[in-house]
Amino acid sequence: MAREQNMRLCKLLIILSTMCLLSSCSDAPVSGEGSAGSVGSTGGSAGGGGSTDNSQIIGQTYYMDIEDSDGSLSEYGSYRIIFGNGTYDAPGDYYVSDSHGTYTIRINGDQMTMSTNDHQLGRATWLFTYDAEGTSGTYVLTTTSHGTQEGRFTTASAVRISTPIGAG
Repeated sequence: MAREQNMRLCKLLIILSTMCLLSSCSDAPVSGEGSAGSVGSTGGSAGGGGSTDNSQIIGQTYYMDIEDSDGSLSEYGSYRIIFGNGTYDAPGDYYVSDSHGTYTIRINGDQMTMSTNDHQLGRATWLFTYDAEGTSGTYVLTTTSHGTQEGRFTTASAVRISTPIGAG
């Protein structure tokens, strides 16, 4: 069961990476460089509000479980996304190839939009919707030429995705 989930996650990562490479990351709000503050801040840079600070996902591992896809992206399997400061590695499994690339993010409310430039997928856009605890949720990966992929993700530790009422 765990091996099958890992394979699903890996496939999803490849799909997501391809989507990022195929879509334009040039209009992304941040270069992936870390900045002071937290991901959950609701202030924002020009271009739509939200936070572009990636400090809360640096060092995080997201476990991706593929549930559905269309196009050439894997329909099942699993993989991991291991976040660095503006870069990521995505070790694959039997159904998903290894991948890596660069990313930028924008967080608004309970959602994180990630633009990637992946060595397998090209440009892609990911939409992560978090649960109330910030430790799991759903994702949709969209690529220009490889289709879309949907699934669930979990994280090892909570990601604060919005500023609590009354905070700072």
